Amino acid sequence: MSTVLGNISKDNTRFTIFENDQVLTADQLNDLFNYLDVQTRLTRTRAIGVGIVCGLEIGTLENMNIVVSKGAAITTDGDLLHVDEAREFDQYEVFEDVNAKYSDFRVENEIIPIFELRNSTAAGAVPGKELSAFEETTVTVLKDYVGLLYLEDYKNDPDVCTGTDCDNKGAEAAKDMKVLLVHKNSMRLLLQSIPPINKNYFALDDLNIPRVSVKNTIDTYAELNAAFNNALVVKEDIKTKLTKAYQQCKPLIEDEFDGSDPTSNWSSLIDQHFNVSTSIYGQYVYDFARDISFAYNEMRETLFADNVMCCPDVNLFPKHVLMGLVKTAAVSRVTDISNNPPFIRPTVIRPFDINLLGLSIFKPRFDIGLIRRRFHPIHIDMEYRHHFYESPVLNNKEENVLQTRFCFTRINSLIKNFKVPTAEELQNLDQNLRVTPSYSEDKPLGERSIPFYYRFDNNLPVNLYWNYKANVRKKEDEILYHSAGQYSSSPATVSPLQFNILPYDFFRVEGHVGFKHQDAENALNKLIQENNLPFNVLTVQVERNPRTIPRRDWYFPEINLYGGILRNNFFDQMNQVDLVNTQLKIQTGNLPEAANIKLSIDNYSNAKSKVLTNQPITQMGFNVNAFKADVQSVINATTDVKVQTKRFDFAHTSIPHDFVINTDVMINADLIADLILQKETKKIEDLMLGNFMKINPGLEHAGGVLRGGTFVLVYTSNDEKVVADFMLPYYVPDKDIVTSPPVIQPLPPITTPKIDLPKIFIPEPLYKRDLIKYDEKFVDFRKTLDNNEKLFERVVAVPGRTVTNINPGLEGVGGKDLNAPLLDYRKKLEELENLAADAPDRMDKESALLVAAEILTNELSKPDVFADGDKAIVIKSVLADIQSGTSLVKDVGLSNKVTELNKLTISINKGLIRNR
Repeated sequence: MSTVLGNISKDNTRFTIFENDQVLTADQLNDLFNYLDVQTRLTRTRAIGVGIVCGLEIGTLENMNIVVSKGAAITTDGDLLHVDEAREFDQYEVFEDVNAKYSDFRVENEIIPIFELRNSTAAGAVPGKELSAFEETTVTVLKDYVGLLYLEDYKNDPDVCTGTDCDNKGAEAAKDMKVLLVHKNSMRLLLQSIPPINKNYFALDDLNIPRVSVKNTIDTYAELNAAFNNALVVKEDIKTKLTKAYQQCKPLIEDEFDGSDPTSNWSSLIDQHFNVSTSIYGQYVYDFARDISFAYNEMRETLFADNVMCCPDVNLFPKHVLMGLVKTAAVSRVTDISNNPPFIRPTVIRPFDINLLGLSIFKPRFDIGLIRRRFHPIHIDMEYRHHFYESPVLNNKEENVLQTRFCFTRINSLIKNFKVPTAEELQNLDQNLRVTPSYSEDKPLGERSIPFYYRFDNNLPVNLYWNYKANVRKKEDEILYHSAGQYSSSPATVSPLQFNILPYDFFRVEGHVGFKHQDAENALNKLIQENNLPFNVLTVQVERNPRTIPRRDWYFPEINLYGGILRNNFFDQMNQVDLVNTQLKIQTGNLPEAANIKLSIDNYSNAKSKVLTNQPITQMGFNVNAFKADVQSVINATTDVKVQTKRFDFAHTSIPHDFVINTDVMINADLIADLILQKETKKIEDLMLGNFMKINPGLEHAGGVLRGGTFVLVYTSNDEKVVADFMLPYYVPDKDIVTSPPVIQPLPPITTPKIDLPKIFIPEPLYKRDLIKYDEKFVDFRKTLDNNEKLFERVVAVPGRTVTNINPGLEGVGGKDLNAPLLDYRKKLEELENLAADAPDRMDKESALLVAAEILTNELSKPDVFADGDKAIVIKSVLADIQSGTSLVKDVGLSNKVTELNKLTISINKGLIRNR
């Protein structure tokens, strides 16, 4: 059997132009016919395609008959095979191919076992064997057979002379379409006629990059770097798959590389690039690996659906098409419709089953028998069925090939242009830190902006081979890039943040690794503020070292409010003391002790001024110990004022001095400082990478940040440099950072004291009580006090009396006699008062006084003393005496001991007040 398109010659590519009165010969007519036939066949195979156009599925019914659905096919010789309506076959016969002797049916000149299907009810049918006995007869099953639609094409040349006529009537071109069955084990030769579909696509595997897995237990940079390096074990896989991809697609792409294999050079460069993974720029090696994987996978996708053929080989399947394995089928039958073919009788006629001639259209259902169903005909029986292989003009195959070539060129460009710019090379953070609008990974690589770790090379421009559409449309200079100014002068490309950024859902952030984290954060926040960008920035430290994490502008409203009220209240009390002191100087100006009073008041003013220089309790830099020392100085100075004014009656009212002396501002300052310390400690702990991950799941490295997300800078404590970046897909603001917190305004200045001063400053005799010690007993101290006796009066010796004969008044306190430690204290106090300021033994005297004061104070602090309400007034006077006495201590080395004693006296006073 010969093929038409396989024997194209001058006999069928030209024909004679007819003229009037011309005598036509057979050759002239045959030339015209052959020319038109060839052109028709060429149009089908070259301009349309070859293979099964539609339908032509084969299946076995429940009664073991075989049905073939309607459909059409084009052979590689240009024959159009078609079945107008579904056909049912109930018989078969061995097919010996005695007429056409089709070469595809022969192996080593021996015909393979083939069975021809027949319909016993068809007109002129030749009887055959029943299909119901086929499996039993052949000892096979029908589902192991492949259906063929075969056009038996041969010439039938009868003898020149017959019994009645010797005229030569010419040869007959016989073309009989047959449905054949061939067992799948005999299909070796016939299967060679099936062009491989998506051969290149299925020969390759996707390239997958492991995820960077950072554990929330991380506390060293080595662990962070290891997380990236663990993901970079994919290096060898990248090299292997790139090499295999080139070899698989070499016929398509070798011209792009001048016929040389680039994979050896690629492998060498990849090895060099991956060496950077040991530095702080290792994250960009990981990004590079991901880019290669995206580029590779996109290249692989261009190889899919390549079921096209340009100028198919005529001998591929010139006279047959394979319909696939026999499947299970089901049909419906008509009981009495005279116009229908006898082999199809549907029981129900639906509107879409009736053609224009009124005949029933049979549409059998076939079970493809696949566990995993795929909804594309290209996947149905790929092994034993000819699909339709389109002409490139219909499938746009040339476009696919060009995209494949482009993808390989892009991979070549990425590998050769990869170069991470270091902080030393960038030098100026403000000039090189860039935020570039882009798209997230749900978009192809070419639609995203170009990362900054690809250098721009005029000989191999990364932007030219980044986006296929941009390459075709000559728009490569419009692609966004960290250094787009090297190839574009368009403001929309060079300064994209100044133009519409709404289409972009991702922002690349580049140029910050290797710089100080404070500088990087400030510069990035500046960009965000200036360009109104939809994400925020946080900075976290790798190591769990709270000392190296800087305090932020944290503001805690409830603590600040309490601290402000406390501060204002104390300042108001000091101002009231100032007003009283001013009037006191005026009213005591003519008294002998005026100089001492003025000195004590001036000391108070100086101590107050020093307190005012302290920052607010809740403000950064507040030193609680310094503040408490300054407050203690105010308390000491205030006490001294009262000592110097002991001749004045203060018993009728509580003066401001009492509130200052008994203030609780130091205790509250400690409380506030502790609360702030706890809160700031928690905030600082949350800025350690591991802890941050525990409360903010979803941390990923992406080279940028999603719109509405949080960009996280990661730095190390030893050099404070940024070593990595991550992102969260959601907004994580630090709500406690307030750059301009509300200021609690101080109280307005006080010009008038809250008390009637003339009623306070009433001079009285020093003592109106008998303090002489009788031989038998001490006179009860409380009963000998006049009503005008001052609570905080320090009992001193009067002329003619010694300290030992003064009644201290502490006998029987809490069941104890504390007069001995009181007398010891007063004796040492008198010695210190009579001592010059520059006396060589003053430090020893001050130390001895504090020892005596400590012994006495410790006795007074015992619970039994608090319970003795009758002695409360006496105890309070002694406590005031202790406070005034310790104020005489000038040695700096003893200041801490003075502070401790004053705290204890204040605490005892409060306890006495509560018990009363």
